Amino acid sequence: MKIPAQYAKFLTALAGQVIVYLQWKYGASGAQWLPVVLGLASALGVYAIPNAPKPAALPPPAPPSNVTITPPAT
Repeated sequence: MKIPAQYAKFLTALAGQVIVYLQWKYGASGAQWLPVVLGLASALGVYAIPNAPKPAALPPPAPPSNVTITPPAT
C-alpha cells in the first residue's frame, strides 16, 4: 500500500519524534547527544521527502459541436 504524499511528511516526522522520545526515555544514559542527532536526522528525512506532485493539466476544450473544420480545396 502506497502512502499518499500528503501524509508522508507527517508520518515521517511523527515516527522520528517517537524514536527520539523513546531513545531519550529508555536509551543509553551516557549519550546525551544521541536524541539531538536523531532529531536532526528525522528533520532531514522529512526534508528529503518530495512534496506532492502538481495535478495534471486539463486537456484543451473541444470545439463546439456546431463548428466544422473543412480542409482547403486544392
